[in-house]
Amino acid sequence: MKHLPNLTILLLALICAYFIKSANWEGPQGDQWKEQFSSGDAKGYYAYLPEYFIKHDLSKQDPKFLYVNKTAYGNVDKYFIGNSLLWSPFFGATYIYAKLSHQSADGYSEPFKKMISIAALFWLLIGLSCLSGILRSLHFSDLLISITLILITLGTNLFHYVVMEPAMSHVYSFSMLCILMYCGMRYFRTERKLDLLICTLAFTIGVLLRPTNLLWMICLLPFIAGGMGPLRQKLLRPGVLLIVLPAAGFLCFLQLGAYYLETGHWFLRTYSDEGFYLFRPEIIQVLVGFKKGWFVYTPLAALAMIGFVPLYRQNKTAFYSFLSSFVILLLTISTWWSWFYAESFGHRGFIDLYPILAILLAYTLNYLPAKLGRMFPFLTEQYYVFILRSACWILLTINLIQTYQYYNHILEYDCMDWNRYKFVFLKTSSRYESCLGGTMDMQPYSTQNPKQIYHADNTFAQPVAGWNTMPLGLLNGKKVLHFAGEEYGAVLTIPTDSSYTAGKKLFARMSITRYEEQKNASSGVMLVVEIWNSKHEQEFYNAFPINDFPADREQDLRTFHSNLEIPCPADPSSTFKIYIWNKKKQDFYLTDIKIDLEEILP
Repeated sequence: MKHLPNLTILLLALICAYFIKSANWEGPQGDQWKEQFSSGDAKGYYAYLPEYFIKHDLSKQDPKFLYVNKTAYGNVDKYFIGNSLLWSPFFGATYIYAKLSHQSADGYSEPFKKMISIAALFWLLIGLSCLSGILRSLHFSDLLISITLILITLGTNLFHYVVMEPAMSHVYSFSMLCILMYCGMRYFRTERKLDLLICTLAFTIGVLLRPTNLLWMICLLPFIAGGMGPLRQKLLRPGVLLIVLPAAGFLCFLQLGAYYLETGHWFLRTYSDEGFYLFRPEIIQVLVGFKKGWFVYTPLAALAMIGFVPLYRQNKTAFYSFLSSFVILLLTISTWWSWFYAESFGHRGFIDLYPILAILLAYTLNYLPAKLGRMFPFLTEQYYVFILRSACWILLTINLIQTYQYYNHILEYDCMDWNRYKFVFLKTSSRYESCLGGTMDMQPYSTQNPKQIYHADNTFAQPVAGWNTMPLGLLNGKKVLHFAGEEYGAVLTIPTDSSYTAGKKLFARMSITRYEEQKNASSGVMLVVEIWNSKHEQEFYNAFPINDFPADREQDLRTFHSNLEIPCPADPSSTFKIYIWNKKKQDFYLTDIKIDLEEILP
């Protein structure tokens, strides 16, 4: 049985490799690999490599990219270089391969985009190997170690971020923490300098992946050292610091050097337009909300929390280290202005701490059957082992189904709530793909209250300035907007002025009340938001279905709410337009439209 964890890691490698090839590289059209850098985060993490090694210039960051922020000293990539450091050996090998095979070596051709997946799989396997060693050092059985490795890989959203979004930072943070813990624990047992060097590099790269990792990684040092005494005795010594400080300093210098090459300055605040709302933590939403709740989309995490009970009894140092790390990470996530982490499957912010989750899960699986056997002795412990493991496989299956749903746009990244989640729960039919509508953007970060620049509540009872609300009809004796074969209607046109261009963003809060005589008579009807400049060029366009999910009855009256972040017009003479697009020319009624536009101040 001692080779079982290694065989499990090999099996997981094969499973991930299969889905990387079929889903990430090929996909429905056979060329899904082209979308490897579709998110702004991914582009920002990666940009250092082609900009420096191929273009040989970091100083010309294009502000049109979302990952580029303007500072007083110039444009700068707001993301840190941790990902690029871990990709760099693969990038170099891919560059040589592209040259030898006469393919484009610009850093964005097919070999380079596929290289990201290979790197993610490599670092996942390194992390799992170290995690296996950690669990073995905690005296768990080989069978339990193998089960834990499977559950943490396939039963959480870690699987998605290895297979489908490998350019994000999370799998690398997971791996760095595994390396830090494994090599750190070995160092404090043996005092081997190589282990000290490796865990120092892992710690520093973990910080360069996500700077907030520093806060909770420090909390784990007492557990890694086996207590505060060994931590002081074996770490705070001149000979040790001569290894730790230069290694960490060199990696930090690379980040500061990148800033210098970009702007001519060593120290910058690159997240200038983002920050924390320290007194408005969204803890409940982060954990159990249906928008991105961790326990909702990764239910295995809730089961793992039981592991704190036996951990407290067996290893109080580990208990306080793990608990403080979780609390700090939870507070960091829940006070971040975009607490749901934008486009993501589940709550990706917790993946960085999944090595700890795996340990807690192992404690749960090892402890709970015996506890249940003592509490409810009408079943033997072996029955409870079977029941608990069966529950884990069910939760793993739910995670894989939800991963499939997210991949096929059955679950949406930005507009989930209880009603939408309930409607698509465990649905996999193609008829549910892209069936959810609306949009629920977060209000952009600002330390100032937003300034309202437009408000309208159009009940169609009388004309409202700026609105074209033909064709009108009657519903229960009340004037309403009746679409009966018309493609466009309820057009709001606002000539903009300086108040629309003075802020850093605009934010629209919209609600629509509609009535359907026939079920789903307004399915596919879109709300469109556009900005046109004085040269009749389109600056902005966004269209989304007004219905949050399809109706299940006739004579359906519902109100839908949507929030949308909008860039400020570049031209004060631009025209702002909102309208209904009834592209199927269906028959339905609108009874009320509310529009509030806010200017988000710097």
